[in-house]
Amino acid sequence: FIPRRVIHVCKSGCDYKLPSQAIANGEDYDLILVQSGTYADCAAVPPKIAHVSIRGFGGMAHMKGVVCEHKAALVVTGTQTVIENFEFSDLHISCEFGQNAVGIRLQAGDLLVHNSYFHDSQGGILTANTRTSNVAVSNSHFARLGREITQCAANPFTWFHNIYIGVEASFTLRNSI
Repeated sequence: FIPRRVIHVCKSGCDYKLPSQAIANGEDYDLILVQSGTYADCAAVPPKIAHVSIRGFGGMAHMKGVVCEHKAALVVTGTQTVIENFEFSDLHISCEFGQNAVGIRLQAGDLLVHNSYFHDSQGGILTANTRTSNVAVSNSHFARLGREITQCAANPFTWFHNIYIGVEASFTLRNSI
């Protein structure tokens, strides 16, 4: 899509200092540019932002160590979401909440992930069995996932996923490891 507005995120001198602030104040058809650097932050993209592109610039924007809704660094619910040039790491939730923290959790809509790096977390990308979503991942890297997963009464399993695509309309994976 062609963005209606461009929002900048950086440590100082931009519209917002955190990706979550930009997303919380976002509008449909926004392009959110996040300057490279590490952000101890997470965000849930609200359904009112049906179409959004979130792109790291000047290198990768690194979402590290913070999980929203006991799910992910980025929880996506729009119609069409594009995420480019992002790094996700150190994402963990307790055994009682399922030990399934990921970089991106798709709740609804179509998702394109391009040139992103998922590592040293419990998982990478997870979808919610929407039956209608189209998911595409390209030029991305998944490494050292399955961290900090243990057995407990609430979750007797110790499995993990780099990418878990449930029942969706389509899934395409290109040039990724």
